[in-house]
Amino acid sequence: MSRAGRIVGFLCCAILFGRPGPAAERYDPRLQFRTIATPRFYIHYHQGEEDLARRLARIAEETHDRLTPAIGRARSRARTHVILVDQDDLSNGWARSFPYNVIQINASPPDAADLIGNTDDWLRMVFTHEYTHVLHLDRAGGLMGGLRYVFGRAPLLFPNQFLPVWQIEGIATWSESAFTGSGRIRSGDFREIVGAAARADGFEPIDRVNGGLVDWPDGHAPYAYGGLFHEYLAKRFSDRSLGSLADATGRRLPFLPIGAFRSAFGDGFGTLWSDFRKEMEAQSGRPAGQALRRLTHDGYVVGAPRWGSDGTRIFYSRQSPHEFPSLMSVVPGRQPVRLVNRSGGVRTAVFNETAYYDQLEYVRSVGLQSDLYRLNLTDLRVERLTSGARALDPDLSPDGSRIACVIDDHGEKAMALFDLAGGSRTPTIVARGADTQYGAPRWAPDGTAIAAERRVVGGPFEIVLFDPAIGTLETIVSGGGRNAEPEWTPDGRWILFTSDRAGGPLDVYAVERRSRRLVRLTSVTGGARAPSVSPDGRSIAVIGYTADGYDIFTVELPALDSLPSTPLDAVADENSEGRDATPAGEDRTYDPWTSLHPHYWTPVIEQDNDQIEAGVATTGSDVLGRHTYAADVRWGSAGARPDWRAAYVYDRWRPAVFAFVSDDRSRFQNRNFRDRNADVGASIPFRRVLRLQTATASLHASEETAECVPGPGCDQPIRAGVDRRAIRGAWFVTTARTYAYSISPEDGLTASVAAEAALDALGSSGDATTLTAQIRGYPAFGRRHVVLAVRAAAAASWGDRTVTRFFGAGGSSADPPGGLGRGAIGLLRGYDLDDVVGSRAAVLNVDLRVPIRYIERGVGRWPLFFKSLHAAAFVDAADAWERRLDPDTVKITLGAEVSVDTVLGFSLPMTFAGGVAWRHDGAGRLPEGAVVFGRIGRAF
Repeated sequence: MSRAGRIVGFLCCAILFGRPGPAAERYDPRLQFRTIATPRFYIHYHQGEEDLARRLARIAEETHDRLTPAIGRARSRARTHVILVDQDDLSNGWARSFPYNVIQINASPPDAADLIGNTDDWLRMVFTHEYTHVLHLDRAGGLMGGLRYVFGRAPLLFPNQFLPVWQIEGIATWSESAFTGSGRIRSGDFREIVGAAARADGFEPIDRVNGGLVDWPDGHAPYAYGGLFHEYLAKRFSDRSLGSLADATGRRLPFLPIGAFRSAFGDGFGTLWSDFRKEMEAQSGRPAGQALRRLTHDGYVVGAPRWGSDGTRIFYSRQSPHEFPSLMSVVPGRQPVRLVNRSGGVRTAVFNETAYYDQLEYVRSVGLQSDLYRLNLTDLRVERLTSGARALDPDLSPDGSRIACVIDDHGEKAMALFDLAGGSRTPTIVARGADTQYGAPRWAPDGTAIAAERRVVGGPFEIVLFDPAIGTLETIVSGGGRNAEPEWTPDGRWILFTSDRAGGPLDVYAVERRSRRLVRLTSVTGGARAPSVSPDGRSIAVIGYTADGYDIFTVELPALDSLPSTPLDAVADENSEGRDATPAGEDRTYDPWTSLHPHYWTPVIEQDNDQIEAGVATTGSDVLGRHTYAADVRWGSAGARPDWRAAYVYDRWRPAVFAFVSDDRSRFQNRNFRDRNADVGASIPFRRVLRLQTATASLHASEETAECVPGPGCDQPIRAGVDRRAIRGAWFVTTARTYAYSISPEDGLTASVAAEAALDALGSSGDATTLTAQIRGYPAFGRRHVVLAVRAAAAASWGDRTVTRFFGAGGSSADPPGGLGRGAIGLLRGYDLDDVVGSRAAVLNVDLRVPIRYIERGVGRWPLFFKSLHAAAFVDAADAWERRLDPDTVKITLGAEVSVDTVLGFSLPMTFAGGVAWRHDGAGRLPEGAVVFGRIGRAF
């Protein structure tokens, strides 16, 4: 590996094992964090979250007391770090136990009808899920526990971290429901993921839910199958048996949990899984209820449908494994039409030839936040209406002058109005409340009211009416289950909404505005939700579910007065729950030192030329990722003094500042080599949903010395060396994208430029300039996921010969863009990197990449999953020279390769490739003819 490659690899390992990601890429630098310390937790929060953080601190302590009797305690007695952040309009959380226990929670709550929306307290549910991960993953007993006493919290000493994904996510998904009374396990639409598959004889085998599945149910499979399997185990054996299972797997070596189920339950895993499958198939029954007319066959995920003004088209959002998320339209009886990219967002409003929708975009390259957009349906021109508003769920007033929407703000969602004729780009909030979430506002046909979802923490799911003229609220539906996604009939008498009040999946109901009579409109096996009534009042468009995923369906709207009805109980106009604002613990400014110290060390063994080196290494980071460091020291046979490396990144602000120093000695034959390096610089990303740019600048210093020791081939001691003192800069941009079924980057390009100026004035052995550049394009070619991948790269170094660089043009895979080392541009399959070397080099690569088969199968419970098989025919042309390129000396290889995409260890994607190249050297100096090669990863 080149020196530059070692530096990059070393820093990557520091980041990979030391923290989830750089701070300035995780958190907006404007966020000022404080910490609440409770007996068992550090709650890290930023400005605007004070009340939310205090409530989370109490939830954390209460949850610990409820979970530990059943699941058991974490091995670590140190406080668990909990990061509460409000910069993304996505409902999510994550947890990890290496190198210390840490949880992050996004404050933004989910919509009521979401798969994770079955909760009256988002903080409690998500914390229960993530803290279950902490209690589960931190286990280590037996040999693994003993090794922790020696090495500390080293990454390989967390056996439960190496379990199948369904087992890791399954126990947490079960826990979120078992200990909160809500959550996904208690949601009929979530249970349908397994139920619909069972009815269709498509119950997933265990190897397809281990991790890596792309077929539907895609990433939901480990949660659904794992969660329901753990529910089955808990009911059959007891809650505490799951804690016994966690203990049993925590005493075993990584990836070798065989026998843990028999130890905990008395039966082997195969028997238990078979029994679980039989029970789920028995519960699923046969399809029943009314039939819907299916309009789309996309599967996967679709967003709320909306009829156009003329009643001929239905608009909806679509997330597909084959392309970028989009805004779609469909005319009943015809194929759907893709209109425009749409990154996130669910609801759409349509007025004549204009559509209004929300979507996500990066703000300051960090937070994914929602804003409102307008699409001209005639020419598909897009206009952004708001900026930085965090506005979502738009609906247009009947006169087309105002938009009702929702504003996401510090764990609450407020209702707002946006005047399209006004000059402001920020909506005006008209209804909000402490611990309250509004959602899915919909204007009445006469414009006198807005129907919306409302949830108050600890209270029922409600449908409320807001009067925009006087600002009053009236509760029209409350309790009985989830009530969400209101919609009006054209005459304004009835309000349709989604509810699971009958148990099972969500279905469509209607309530008469005046009399509060309730009628059920759909009774569908897979459920129906997000109703949209056609302008003529004759049909409803809904989202339905099948074993393929979600699609758009229609059903006739019957005469509502003729349907059997039940009266709704009277409800109060307001529903709020008081919150104790008493601090739950000591509150202070965030201190990185509580987590920054080293938590582990690991042995290191490396081969350097003809010697073996052994030593120790460690990495560390504070919980917010502001400081990251890595260091190792190694001893070998070249001398008594050790080799060492150290790296540090300060990432509180943009740009991030980094430093790297190393001292490396090696011996080859009868020569001693010493290589000392130092780099200090800054890097800043510019991130958008469809584009990423990164700029880097640094100062580099290195000393390379070689000493000849008297012996064969060396009559007397000789010492030679090169000092390089240089200024470096690099720029990288990519618009290429990779989808779930992609075999290659697609639909865009990647470009990079890197430069180095070695200056005698800085102490360099001479003046020299180095420049590398490359561009990669990935246009579609024919059918879906077939890509014509093209790469052009060039490098040159000129100046004093002592400090000029040399580049290899060979190799079977390309280094990442932006390098300056020997392998910065090389890719000539069939030749080694050093077969074609010069101070100037150029490479051209053309691949035709074709998918052969999507395998989507694993090997039982083993940590190996085969995703896809694909092939490529390629042509490579390259050469390296000193003064002038001679076209007659260009090296050309033609050939073909076959690749298999896999997932190793249940979560690590890896591509293995092998091929044959036919070689031709125009200069006639290198070997020619056919040669076989292998590679890990894509060529480029």
